[in-house]
Amino acid sequence: MIVAAHQELTQRWWRERGPRFEVVISAMVYREASGGDPDAAVARVRAIDELRTLTITDDAVRLADQLISKGPIPRLMPRMHCTSPWRLCMASITC
Repeated sequence: MIVAAHQELTQRWWRERGPRFEVVISAMVYREASGGDPDAAVARVRAIDELRTLTITDDAVRLADQLISKGPIPRLMPRMHCTSPWRLCMASITC
């Protein structure tokens, strides 16, 4: 039930707030969206298919490595979101 509520909140954010931003993704996001239940994966990939995909730069990789090894993000993020430091670095450095 918690997962379903989280999914509904996420879908609502995309409908209501998403258009207010220039939403970008990395290859990691695309890869994650492609996994799991095949029907749900198709819907997720369709939802992100036209978004701009960021290039993973060496600077972003170095920053992510530092955040993961020394930074506060892993201590604050649930284990299931272990790619979040990478996402943050990709967006911060490449946008």
